[in-house]
Amino acid sequence: MYSMRNIQYTSIVLLLFLSLMLALMADARNVIAPGFEMEKVKKEKATVYIVDVIRPKGVNLEKADIHVLVPILGSEKAAKEAIIYHYKFMGGFAAKLTPSQVKHLKKQPGVFGVERDRISTHLMYGPGGWLSGAV
Repeated sequence: MYSMRNIQYTSIVLLLFLSLMLALMADARNVIAPGFEMEKVKKEKATVYIVDVIRPKGVNLEKADIHVLVPILGSEKAAKEAIIYHYKFMGGFAAKLTPSQVKHLKKQPGVFGVERDRISTHLMYGPGGWLSGAV
């Protein structure tokens, strides 16, 4: 039947084949598209940015804001999820974006400016005299 030598040979060939397949799968997993690496995309952290846009008059502001983000984020669903607030009295919105998305967003037509939100939710102080009426 099968000799011990044949079993060892088959085991070695199978082990080499599996090792090669794992190496190829690991390499393919790191590449999303030419020039972009998955690990780089994962490491970018999304933070809140205030985006100033020029909106045409009479246009639904939410749809206009989403329309600005779709080319950057790839879908309307992703744009809706990224936007956290629509400003009604100024042309703009707040959205969670990565630095590379901001870089591309600044090149979009109708985008007047993009600034990182500077409001910190970690306050080291409490309400001052204005709350107690001392001011």
